[in-house]
Amino acid sequence: NTSKPRVNDVATGTQFHSFLVEDQDNGDPVVAWHDTRNDVNNKKVDFFVSRSKDCGQTWEANTRVSANSSEFDN
Repeated sequence: NTSKPRVNDVATGTQFHSFLVEDQDNGDPVVAWHDTRNDVNNKKVDFFVSRSKDCGQTWEANTRVSANSSEFDN
């Protein structure tokens, strides 16, 4: 199989500042990132995470873990 697993489960918005950590309880990889998928103007940023239970072959649905979006202005 030459297809690559995809962590992000949407094709909209901008995703940035991603990082990978290991769940200290079970060793599962967890990826987290900033994401603008919920703002059509691509300015409000949320924080999302996803976990893999099979060493990165598949990923759980993305979960927003931040409060309501706030303005991101750089």
